[in-house]
Amino acid sequence: MFGKKVASSTQNLNKIMKRFSAQLKKKADNIRLRAAEKRDLRERLVSYMEYHPLPADSVKIHSEPVQMEFFKVFHISAKYIRTAMAMTAVFIFIIMPFLAEKTVPGDILYPVKGLTEDIRGSLNLTPYEKVAWETKRLERRVAEARLLEKEGKLTPEVEAGVLVAVQGHKSAAEAQIKSLQTTDSDGAGLAQMTFSSVLDVQTAILRSDISDTTAIGTLSVAITSVLEAGRSDAKTEGLNAPVSFERLMAQLEIETTRAYELLTSNESVATASEQSDTRRRLTDLEFKIKDASSKHESDPEEAVSELRTVWSDLQKLITFMTDINVRQSVSIESLVPIVLTSEERKEILVNKYEALVADLVRLDNAMEIMIIMDPDSVETIKSTLPEVNDLITLATSSIASSSLAEAEVTIVSARVLIDSMMQMAGISAESSEDILDDFDKGSTTSSHTNTEVEVDPDDDKIISSSSTPTITNPSTTPVAS
Repeated sequence: MFGKKVASSTQNLNKIMKRFSAQLKKKADNIRLRAAEKRDLRERLVSYMEYHPLPADSVKIHSEPVQMEFFKVFHISAKYIRTAMAMTAVFIFIIMPFLAEKTVPGDILYPVKGLTEDIRGSLNLTPYEKVAWETKRLERRVAEARLLEKEGKLTPEVEAGVLVAVQGHKSAAEAQIKSLQTTDSDGAGLAQMTFSSVLDVQTAILRSDISDTTAIGTLSVAITSVLEAGRSDAKTEGLNAPVSFERLMAQLEIETTRAYELLTSNESVATASEQSDTRRRLTDLEFKIKDASSKHESDPEEAVSELRTVWSDLQKLITFMTDINVRQSVSIESLVPIVLTSEERKEILVNKYEALVADLVRLDNAMEIMIIMDPDSVETIKSTLPEVNDLITLATSSIASSSLAEAEVTIVSARVLIDSMMQMAGISAESSEDILDDFDKGSTTSSHTNTEVEVDPDDDKIISSSSTPTITNPSTTPVAS
């Protein structure tokens, strides 16, 4: 019984001591020296140290290195923190994306380029804008592939990645077009035609690379195969996609205005020849638009069909103006051929007609020498002259009656026969292929001397006179008697 009381007393004493210790610690934490007490205590300590210095032999000089603290606390102003955060944001969101724009697969910042492209794509609100952006990304991948291939920086991994990216952008654009068809059939039709035009341009660029032995590579061939796989389908779908005449006219007006603005902005970088060629084609497209507009009442389907062609050519022309890689790789004529006016076609025909007549004079002079050395060839040439005479006469009447298509065919046929005769005579002449190129590409000026040629009906000998009038109307210029 006594033991239990002792144990109980001990426990109570422990509790009292614990409470006392806690209260003492609490009071001690709250006790602080006043400023005067601190100052008085410091003065006493200093005075004691002055009157009781340490013995000189008890002072030890430590040669050990001073121990540095592992951590230090720095106090930085909030102003500097905000400035640093702003500079970091500028670097991440502005400088890095800008630098990444010029990278190609394999560069350190190339993933940043892909990320910024994804962000820009997510900011496009309408399906039409999404299709346009995927089309632009496809153009970028092709440009990167060409650059890598020309610089010899392709590796199997990079080549596979580029090919997958091109296929992915192509498939994404096709999927967006199909999605757009359910909500905006006119917009889907325009997007399909634009996509088809882009595939045409990029395929033309890659074919140019493949034909160049210095730039040939497996990647260009592989990408061309990918684009060719969907090019014909895209063109067919673009031609059959339903687009209203009014929507086409409205969008063509917007795109034509944009094209002229690009033409003006490119004056400092484009050559005078490129400016002239581009302006000429824009004029051709405007004439086509006016012609289609005039046909709309009588033949609406034909009018829409013509406007589709104008839209495709206009997109190619805009790509030519905005993409320096396109301008360096393909000619504007191969993308958007010039549409000759009747006057230009007639001018070309007259020039080619005069060239034929001048070559007949040269042939006549050669035959005078050949009659001795090669009489058989002379006889062959004389036997061909009546046919040539008939063709030239037909060309004369066709030009005079403005039957230009017939005149073009006739002059080409005459050119083939005259080339054959001049080859036998050992004389160089303009080939029929050059004639066709001039008919297709545009007017040229001729420096040939205008010569009147006659064929004697008795012996088929060519008779020439050097003084003849300019052939302004071929029907008044006798070619054969």
